Amino acid sequence: MRVLLVLLLGCCLTVARADVCVSLLDTAAEIRELRNEDADLGVSRGEEALERIYRQDVDCPQAKVALLSALAANLHVKGRFHEALVYVRRALELLERAPEHRADVHLMAGVLHWELEEHDEAIAHYLSARRASEDAGDVIAAARAAGNIGNLYNTMGDYVRAREHHQRALEWFRESGWQEGVAGTLVNLAALAGRQAGSFESLGDDTSAGVEYEQMLEFARQGLALFETLDNSRGVAHARTNLAEALSGLRRFDEALEHQSAAIDKLREIGDAGGEARGLLNLGRIHRSGGRYDKAAETLQQAIDRNPYENVMLHYDVIEQLAELKEAQGNYQAALDHQKTLNLLRRQIAEGQMSARVEETRLAMEADQREQDLALLRSEAEISKLELERQRILTMLTVLLVILLLVLLGLLLRLYRDRVRRSRQLEQVARTDSLTGLVNRRGMTERLESAHEGCRVTGDRHAIIVADIDGFKQINDHHGHAVGDEVLKHVADLLVDGVRGRDVVARWGGEEFLILLPNTDRAGAAAVAGQLVARVASNPASTEVGQMPLSMTLGVSELSHDDSVGEAVRRADAAMYRGKQAGKNRHVTDEDLT
Repeated sequence: MRVLLVLLLGCCLTVARADVCVSLLDTAAEIRELRNEDADLGVSRGEEALERIYRQDVDCPQAKVALLSALAANLHVKGRFHEALVYVRRALELLERAPEHRADVHLMAGVLHWELEEHDEAIAHYLSARRASEDAGDVIAAARAAGNIGNLYNTMGDYVRAREHHQRALEWFRESGWQEGVAGTLVNLAALAGRQAGSFESLGDDTSAGVEYEQMLEFARQGLALFETLDNSRGVAHARTNLAEALSGLRRFDEALEHQSAAIDKLREIGDAGGEARGLLNLGRIHRSGGRYDKAAETLQQAIDRNPYENVMLHYDVIEQLAELKEAQGNYQAALDHQKTLNLLRRQIAEGQMSARVEETRLAMEADQREQDLALLRSEAEISKLELERQRILTMLTVLLVILLLVLLGLLLRLYRDRVRRSRQLEQVARTDSLTGLVNRRGMTERLESAHEGCRVTGDRHAIIVADIDGFKQINDHHGHAVGDEVLKHVADLLVDGVRGRDVVARWGGEEFLILLPNTDRAGAAAVAGQLVARVASNPASTEVGQMPLSMTLGVSELSHDDSVGEAVRRADAAMYRGKQAGKNRHVTDEDLT
């Protein structure tokens, strides 16, 4: 009879524990869903549920893992990546007793490492998630992992692998019938096409860029249609943002503005202040691309005003756009002021990364401390022993924290040096023409302004030569841009070799070059111009279609303290065009215009 009672009591306890586990798993699922509706509520409910499950000493590892992962998902939406990673690591430690959650936890870990730009860790977790999903026969989870791997390769610039993984994810989502996954993957493919289009644009390949933008447009339209059918507001916003980017790339600015504005309205409806601020940044880019500079400046200021939680990275992106906008408007002082703000933000970002690492360590210590305190409450008989253990652990953690801080300081110093070096390299690239290796228009404008300032101080005179390749459009039309590029590089070499070492040769735009001759008067510059005309005429370009005779027409003007840089360049340009009218293959000074 006693044995029967024991068995009956054991069965009742087992059933009761199973009911508690089921209830907690349902709670975890509800908390995870809150990330799309109210992430703040999801965080608070997740923390309360975790505290309750540890305080009551519930032996249900599946529920613990599910709650930890759900809490991390809500923290991820709020941008609190380091805090989320602490909970994910605790979930990873419990996977041996809850293997059914392996794919989900590894996927969440991969997302967080990706957000923190720790790509090696991210891809390792994504691959673990995919293997676990395939082993379990979970097609949807495997597709999600493949999609995240595709996003990671997209970020790393490996577009071939990115497309391969996204196409695989799309195939699996369609096979499973999960339309939300299909829609999300179409948006990911659209984003990938946009990245490829941008890459082609940076190489000057507008034709290939246009093809990618058309493909981006088609993917985004398909994704939008699905998300609207599913009534998924966040998905609709993402799809419309991709549509806006594609349309802007295709120079269809009015349509782009319409879709981006609609995306912002959706994000505002669901209370996503961060997404709204990012949408305003995209809207400002579209206005700028369409030449609406005043509207772009107004919209970018709105993005700053709507920037939630003082998101430094978003603030940096907005200020960078404002700096480029002011430079495009010719307001160099305002552009310089924004550049100074960018430098301050770079330091703030570097300091924030270190603080985040320290905060992660602090959170890990607090988590350990909380578990130890709960253990003390459960076993009063071991209070003395656990107190000593706690002190020992705290001492070790303090020592480790000091070591970690020293390591982080070293890494921060290295990061700062690397950023300074990259910044200098970027500044050099920004002032250099990628095809010819000459100074570009921006770099030459700065040198002209500096030379003009020297004129005002010392009274010296400088000369400017504007040179244009005769018949270059016909070369491009008949032989193609590749031959045209060979001609441009050949002429650039001839001009550099034909002037003094202190003279500056720049590619001013298209087939037009500008030469600054310091401490040279108009007569001296005219002599140099005549030599350059002869030099180009006597040195045909060797191209893939054979030897190509060339000629140039040059205009000469003098830069002095009593006129502006723009006026001096205009006179040289006018003189060059007079030479074109007079038959080309010659040089003309601005004195010949009167």
